[in-house]
Amino acid sequence: MRLGVRVAVRAPGRVVRRVAVRGLRVRRSGRARSLEVTVENLGDLIETKVVDVVLSARGRVDRAHAETREVLPRTRAILTTRYVGQLRGRVTARVEVDGIARRSFTLWL
Repeated sequence: MRLGVRVAVRAPGRVVRRVAVRGLRVRRSGRARSLEVTVENLGDLIETKVVDVVLSARGRVDRAHAETREVLPRTRAILTTRYVGQLRGRVTARVEVDGIARRSFTLWL
């Protein structure tokens, strides 16, 4: 059996909240595509963020929502989402964290 205890600690100094998008990768299995977003927490707090991937190609726009996870301070996490939409070929992917565009990538779906 595993037991966890949460402890609240107060320390002097400024609170730093900063999340960076480090990469976006496509994994293929049949017709389904899996998008892996690498997110890094550069701050002092445990972050729980909503990550969306907005895909656009040839005038069409589609959106994929990544799972929500807690990211510990000064660590990286890989958030995955399945994409089964119609877009194929060269696609521009814009990664948004809590509705704010963080980084753009060019992918092949």
